[in-house]
Amino acid sequence: MLIIMAASIVCAVVYVWAFWHYQNTDPRALYHRVWLLTQAYFYDRSKLADWGLYEHKWESSIKTDQDAIEYTNRMLRTLGDPFTKLHSAKLTRRLADARDGYYVTTGMNLKRGHGGFIVRSMQPGCPSLAAGVRPGDLVMAVDALQLATLPAYKMADYIKERRGVKVTLHIKRNGKPLDIAVKPERLFVPTSKALRLPGGVAFERIDSFVRNNNDQIIERELTDLADCRALVLDLRSNSGGAVDQCLYVASMLIREGPLVKLVARTPQGGDETIDYRLTPDAIEIVKSIGGKVQSREKRERAKPIWADKPIVVLVDQFSASSAEMLAGALRDVRHAPLIGERTLGKGLAQIPIYLPREIFLSITNGRYFTPSGVCPGDASDEVAVEQDSDLEAVSGKNPAARPYPVDSLALKKQGLEPDETIRTPMVVDYGVSNDVQLERALEILGKKP
Repeated sequence: MLIIMAASIVCAVVYVWAFWHYQNTDPRALYHRVWLLTQAYFYDRSKLADWGLYEHKWESSIKTDQDAIEYTNRMLRTLGDPFTKLHSAKLTRRLADARDGYYVTTGMNLKRGHGGFIVRSMQPGCPSLAAGVRPGDLVMAVDALQLATLPAYKMADYIKERRGVKVTLHIKRNGKPLDIAVKPERLFVPTSKALRLPGGVAFERIDSFVRNNNDQIIERELTDLADCRALVLDLRSNSGGAVDQCLYVASMLIREGPLVKLVARTPQGGDETIDYRLTPDAIEIVKSIGGKVQSREKRERAKPIWADKPIVVLVDQFSASSAEMLAGALRDVRHAPLIGERTLGKGLAQIPIYLPREIFLSITNGRYFTPSGVCPGDASDEVAVEQDSDLEAVSGKNPAARPYPVDSLALKKQGLEPDETIRTPMVVDYGVSNDVQLERALEILGKKP
């Protein structure tokens, strides 16, 4: 009897080991796991109508992890959502680096222009600046990589793969061609900037909410500026990041009231509503299903050091996600005017799911709404094309020619519409020179007590 029991235990252990070994090492298991997770969590159930067709569609072609990532992303692209994606271990490590404030980059801030990307500004001390690149230059190609219709992320990926290796930027300056060799490096990139402006006005620029301790840095900066009478909050080109960081920053600027509402899909097929609001002593999170409260949670908030002072918010067509969340809350609760351009319109929320071998899955799980009930949009690029006077409109029939899901003031209705529309100059040093949006904010604040 003991021998039989021992044999049974050994068989059970071997079965469990074999199961978990398969789950953690077989690339086909990775594909199938993503299929199951997407079925459970993807927010738009109407796009899952034919999902069953893909459960085993490419399994026979998957031999390696790279195969699994390629075919899994091919499957995920059928959903028409660019934010639901499986990320390789290499990208996972790169994102972890970004959370520490480091990027492999040449240091240029770019905007799409005729035939490539226009250099709007550069990081101080960056490789591009040292090599002789200037704001206003048009970058037409990197090595043999032509940029006229190339999505921006593909250019970024190309550069990030060449850390420490010289690349040649093919540039046009004042109509004349110019080649400049630049060596991409791993740089620490500050994600905020604080200034004291004339007239007792504070200027706080936030580039993103990605960096791990960014909310603490911003809190120190805003505390140091607390003796100023008014604030310009610059969220231009802020592509978003961690919601927790965004809401903690909001708690420095708002005393109490609603911040945002998230409606997310549950694995059971229903919708869960998550309300975030500020109370005098906490950020309160209330989760409910079908109108019935499921849980209440309180998280630490900051001191509302700017809650009683005038605020103007600067936004542009690249302000997205949690940046739009913060801008919407400030306008709805604090009546802070938004100045600049219509924002990108990404009212979608993703959940990260970490998988074996440093691979992770990002799934769009829900939509968020500002306190007034507005969802900024789904960041759809179906009708969005760049429409600046010095940018060419690209055909909506050619997806490869649409580098960003960006704003067209004439065509696109997604995003938060500013209270005053002022176009961003092609070349601008935020908070310093040629910043017409900041100038208008200072005019508005000059009229406030």
